[in-house]
Amino acid sequence: MAVGERAGAAVSTAEPLVRLQDVFKIYREGTTETVALRGASLDLPRGLLTSMVGPSGSGKSTLLSIIAGLALPSAGQVMLEGQDLSRLDEAARARIRAQRIGVVFQSGNLIPFLSALENVQLAQALSEKPRRNGRAAQDLLGEVGLGKRLQHRPRQLSGGEVQRVAVAVALANEPDLLLADELTGELDSATAEQVIGLLAEIWRQRHTTILLVTHNPELAARADHRLRLVDGLVKSA
Repeated sequence: MAVGERAGAAVSTAEPLVRLQDVFKIYREGTTETVALRGASLDLPRGLLTSMVGPSGSGKSTLLSIIAGLALPSAGQVMLEGQDLSRLDEAARARIRAQRIGVVFQSGNLIPFLSALENVQLAQALSEKPRRNGRAAQDLLGEVGLGKRLQHRPRQLSGGEVQRVAVAVALANEPDLLLADELTGELDSATAEQVIGLLAEIWRQRHTTILLVTHNPELAARADHRLRLVDGLVKSA
């Protein structure tokens, strides 16, 4: 069963939430140039889970960072509901990310001296987004199975628990788009399955648009919409 499976699930014909067009990313160091992306284009359909696979060094993390507004492309367009993120300054991209995008990194990316609860509360405060129907921080942690670990700091948690807190942090701003970079890369198979089960439950409850970047073909195959990144270009899987 696909992670985002539902009755009649298919790639939406509506305008995608995210569209990349002819995106290049070139890293320069002295006289050396490294081309990470070579005219990559993709659509992320609304409300579906999209997976992306590719070999190490193929540019998957670079592409995710560009979609998140953490990095700028060397050329091309990065459209979020018709707004080109590549034309915005860093502060404007940070505002959009805080309000509309959740990101989960392989390392968890938590603040080590804050508790699980404080990490989520900080993300909520940074979003500056009124939580009319949003979940309180403790409720989010309860949703990911950590209701009894609120006051624990990252070093007091297992790898799977750290990733669960990271998911709660990414959901703190009630995002339209959830980006997950090698979410299970450092976890054993049983713990990885639990985290993916959590992602599936989040999708079922929220129908958030999700991009899951992974090196695991079995995991990628469970998504509704599947892509491959090869030689800096995005192709259908």
